[in-house]
Amino acid sequence: MASTRNLIFIVHDIGEMSEYNFQTSKWKDFSFDGENADNLNADEIFAKIRSTTKLNKIKAMVFTIFDMQFPGLIDAFEFRAKCLEFCKSNGIIYFYIPMNAMIPFSVMAKAKVMVDEGEYVLTVSPSTMHQKVYTNLLLRKKDYYQFVSYQVIYDLSITKQWKEKWMQGIKPKKVALMNLTPLDSRQLLEQCASLFEGAVVVRETSHVTNFFDAIIEKVLHVMGDKISPYDVTIQCQNRTVVFMDNSPLITVEWIAALPLEESVIIDVDPTKVLMLVASCQSPKNVPTIFDEIPLTGITTKKAKVTLKIDTNSFHKVEVQQIDGDTVNEKLPKNNVVDFEVEKVRLVFDKQNFVIFGRNDDKEEVIRTADGAEKTPIYIAFTEKKPVFGKTAMDVYAQKPNVVVFDLIKLCSISNADIMNPKWGFKLEKEKNGSTMVAVETVEGERRSSVEFLLALILKHGLEIIKNGIGKKMGQIEIGFVDGFSPNEILKKNFIEAGKLIKIDIVFV
Repeated sequence: MASTRNLIFIVHDIGEMSEYNFQTSKWKDFSFDGENADNLNADEIFAKIRSTTKLNKIKAMVFTIFDMQFPGLIDAFEFRAKCLEFCKSNGIIYFYIPMNAMIPFSVMAKAKVMVDEGEYVLTVSPSTMHQKVYTNLLLRKKDYYQFVSYQVIYDLSITKQWKEKWMQGIKPKKVALMNLTPLDSRQLLEQCASLFEGAVVVRETSHVTNFFDAIIEKVLHVMGDKISPYDVTIQCQNRTVVFMDNSPLITVEWIAALPLEESVIIDVDPTKVLMLVASCQSPKNVPTIFDEIPLTGITTKKAKVTLKIDTNSFHKVEVQQIDGDTVNEKLPKNNVVDFEVEKVRLVFDKQNFVIFGRNDDKEEVIRTADGAEKTPIYIAFTEKKPVFGKTAMDVYAQKPNVVVFDLIKLCSISNADIMNPKWGFKLEKEKNGSTMVAVETVEGERRSSVEFLLALILKHGLEIIKNGIGKKMGQIEIGFVDGFSPNEILKKNFIEAGKLIKIDIVFV
C-alpha cells in the first residue's frame, strides 16, 4: 500500500511554522499571534505542532532553530535530541537545517552551475541590508558539491583590490551570485558580478526568498524522492574536539562538511579519560563538555578512538579495542610510531614544519592526529586556548584578524615597521627592542612577543610528539629545509622560545 504521508513540515519557532504538500506542490503557512518566538520549550512546540497538523500525514519534519538561540550548547543539544525523539515516535524523518547552512545550496539550486569532479565553484551573496558579502567555496564530487569554506566580508569597497585581498589563492572554475535578502541592492550585486568574468548571476530572487524552496529540494533529495545534481553538503554547526589528558586527539571545525567520521589510534592508559568538548559560533558560548569516557575498561594496549558527526550535527565518540595485528594490517597508523624513539627533530620551512623521530637504526615522520606530515605554522585565537596548524589556517579564510602566521619571518627580523596586506595582525616595537605582535582574540586584543608565539608552536609540536611516541622529550633538534639558512635572530628566538617551555634546543 502506498504511503499516505505527503507533507514536509518546517518549524521556524513556536509562532511560525510551514507545511508543504509535495504531491500538490502547495504551501500552507501557520502564524500564531501572541506566541513568544524566544519560547524554546520543546513540549510546548510539540503541542503546537499537534494542534496545527496531522502527524500521520507528515513524512519529514525540519527544525531551523539555531543552536545559538539557546542559553548554552547543552540546552540546544537536548532540544534537538527531543525533536529527534518526537519525530521517531511519530514515524517522521527528522532534519536539522539552520538557515546559514543552506546559503550555498540555495544559490546553487537557482544558478544550476555544473563543473567537473575536482573543480571548485564559488558562491557570492552580497547584502546591503547586513553590510556584508557572504562567500562559500564548494568542491565538485562525483554527484554532489562538498562545502569547503566560507568567508564573511565586511568591506564593501567592491574593487579589483578588494577581490584580490579576500580571494588569496582561491581559484574557482565558476562563480555564482545571488543576493542574500530581497531588500538588498541590485547595484551591489551587479558590482560584485562585474569582477567575475562569465559569472552566473541570479537576479530574480534571493537566499531568504528561496530558503523554503531550497529546504524542500534538500529534503526531497535526501529522501530519494527527487535527486538534485546541485546538492551541497551541510556544514558542521559546532567546533568539536576529543581530548585525552588535555591534548586534542581529534579536532573538527564548525565549517567541516557533514556527515564525517575521523579516527585516531592511541596507546591505552587506564588512568586516562577521553573528553568530548564542543563549542558553537556565538561569542557568548564557552566550550562545553558533552561526554567523559574513562579508559578503565579497555584491556588492550591500543585502541581506536572515532568521532562521528551526522548530518543533523549529532556527535558521538566510540572507543574500539584493537590488538597489534589490527593496528598493523587493518587500520591507518596516523600519528603512531611503532619503534622506540630516542631523538626528535623539527624541520622548518617558511610556513610549515615536519617532525622526525629516530634511533640508531631507523627514522620516521611523526604525523599529526589526522595523518598529515606537515603542520602549517599558523595560530588562531578563536578560543581561550589557541588552535594550530591546518585548523588555524582554515580559520584564516574566515577570520584573518585572529590568526598569526609568517612566524618564521617575524622571528628573523629586528625591524617592526614592515607590513603585509595579508596580515590581520600588527607589529609593534617595545622600548627594549623586542618585536610584539598585536592580534584580536576572543578576549580582546592581545600583544605577544614573537618568541612567545614561537614557543606556542614548539609546544604544539611537543603534543604531536607525545601523541605519536607516547612520551615527553626534554630536548628537541631544530633543522631547516635545504636552501633555507636561518639568521642569528631566528636562532636566538628559538633558544628563547625553548626556555619559555623548559625544553633544550639543539640546532642540526
